[in-house]
Amino acid sequence: TGMGKSVLLHQLMASVVFNIDAFETVHLVDLKYGIELQDYADLHPKCHLTTDPANIGTLLGTLVNEMDRRGALMRERRWTEWKGPLILIVIDEFADVLLAEPDKKKREALETSLVRLTNLSRALGFRFWIQSQKTTADALPAAIRNNLQSVISFRMVTNQAAAMLFGGIEHLPADITTLKRGQAIYRDGRTSDTVAFQAALATFAN
Repeated sequence: TGMGKSVLLHQLMASVVFNIDAFETVHLVDLKYGIELQDYADLHPKCHLTTDPANIGTLLGTLVNEMDRRGALMRERRWTEWKGPLILIVIDEFADVLLAEPDKKKREALETSLVRLTNLSRALGFRFWIQSQKTTADALPAAIRNNLQSVISFRMVTNQAAAMLFGGIEHLPADITTLKRGQAIYRDGRTSDTVAFQAALATFAN
């Protein structure tokens, strides 16, 4: 908390808005009343904001249907990679997506949809940006976490928590438990390269 996740999120969204033509739709999920992401939903009609936990199931169902449609189209055209615009899903504080659903069966259905989406949709032009304050299984299930290629982490309380994200923490370029505000460690999911960096300040007003 307070280490820079929201600042980095604003940097991401500035890039998204600047490059909006690359996207078919941008789905913003902010269950904390939309406070962090509401301004971006007003910037462009491609940006859609979900703030009500009751609407998460509908959103995930729409995404799964689109994934299946794209998969059938790719098979028909013999594509191995999606050649059209991307679909971006940004989830601020992922734990709220699952923990806000009190019904166990519904919560399990949400998790199943998210596992399927994060596992299968990359080649179909879907991109996920998921933020979480915790990496424990209740906040970010391993079946979903393991499907996310790249990792950015700000300061963590223990090396054990970092190990859940990075595995061999002895190879990290900095001690993740002593990072200062705005400092983070990034692992590229494609190359496994890991670097430490200092995030710049960015706000919606900028």
